[in-house]
Amino acid sequence: MSQRQDRADRLLIVIALVILFMAGAAYYFDNWMWGERKDRGSRIGNISAKSGDVRVKFEGDLKWGKASRGQDLVYNDSIYAGSGSEAELALGQSQMTVQENTLIVLRREKDVNFLNLDYGTLLGKVAKDEKIMIETGSGKPIELTPTSNAQIVLR
Repeated sequence: MSQRQDRADRLLIVIALVILFMAGAAYYFDNWMWGERKDRGSRIGNISAKSGDVRVKFEGDLKWGKASRGQDLVYNDSIYAGSGSEAELALGQSQMTVQENTLIVLRREKDVNFLNLDYGTLLGKVAKDEKIMIETGSGKPIELTPTSNAQIVLR
């Protein structure tokens, strides 16, 4: 082999190693940047509409982020609607409206969907064959059914 061929082979090896290093760095950075958020659980619904200051906090996060229309929701996500704001949530075939100054947490216990209503007002329209339990801290959850057309206010 000629000296020129050896240099070309070495250059190809260096280029291949640089590409491999860059691909590894991109994978690491993506995982660090998004913190496994891509695989944070099964989607149970989304934010179908919002107006004003609506925020979402994912399980394990310390900071609230600005919510966006169409944003996926999973169990243990928290949703807050600020003053003069509201968010409509599509949970399965059911619709829930988080009114202004309201904080809820989505959770599941023993195959039952729960919404923890920490404070505020929640309107609910439950689809046929679905059931949602609202935990208000009173010790006895409120069951929403398709016939209830409930409005729950917690102050």
